[in-house]
Amino acid sequence: MAGNNSTVDGMGFEEANQASFTDVISGTNVYASSTMQCEDLVANDTVSDSDGELKATSIGSPSAYGASIQAGAGTLGAGSLVAITYGHKFVGLPRVVVNYSSSTPDVGAICGSNIGSVGFVAVGDTASIDFDWIAVGL
Repeated sequence: MAGNNSTVDGMGFEEANQASFTDVISGTNVYASSTMQCEDLVANDTVSDSDGELKATSIGSPSAYGASIQAGAGTLGAGSLVAITYGHKFVGLPRVVVNYSSSTPDVGAICGSNIGSVGFVAVGDTASIDFDWIAVGL
């Protein structure tokens, strides 16, 4: 290392900024002012942007980077439906996939309906059925 430029672990900001695409960047707190590119990113705790989220997914054609992924599980209620609310609001409408969980036998169709930026409605054939969902969007 060229010198101690006083980040928490002694790795200076300019050292991280000068690393090539193939270099290994490591430390207790590593910051990048714009884009950090690497072949493998390994974290012992959290990797996030200024919003506290990691948005490394691309969607669409042509690809738009910066999408986030949210996932969860639910159980169909009375009337064979349940409203799902995402943990964080999407800017636009996400792509949502809903499927029976591995603990639930295939008992018919289940789908997402009324998909919005804050949630969707899961609809199925039978109440009390467990399902998993994943939403990807900007």
